[in-house]
Amino acid sequence: MFLIAKCRLGHVCRYHGRKVSSPKLISLLQNKEYRYVCPECEMGFPVPRPPIRKKNGRYLYDNKDITNLIDKYISKKISSLRGITKFIGVKNSPLCDPQTGAFALALKNIGIKTSI
Repeated sequence: MFLIAKCRLGHVCRYHGRKVSSPKLISLLQNKEYRYVCPECEMGFPVPRPPIRKKNGRYLYDNKDITNLIDKYISKKISSLRGITKFIGVKNSPLCDPQTGAFALALKNIGIKTSI
């Protein structure tokens, strides 16, 4: 089963509050089983919101360190992801980028493949 970044499906959840979707991806998912996730929204951040930035290995939101909040969210979320084999994320997202995002990297660490 796929896990997909919610914004890729056209949900308005990105920090800037604009709709961003991937019609080609949505078309490919027809008749496939998937779930979606937006770590930022699930942690309670509003839309729109200031972007989360990574600086010196820490995650900052509106100049406040939220690294511990992110770590707690990831630990809890990962335990609920039974049956997920692949995560489709968002390039340049501090949490969902398949190469650098905290959430995506945690998924990789438990054997879930990630891609854009």
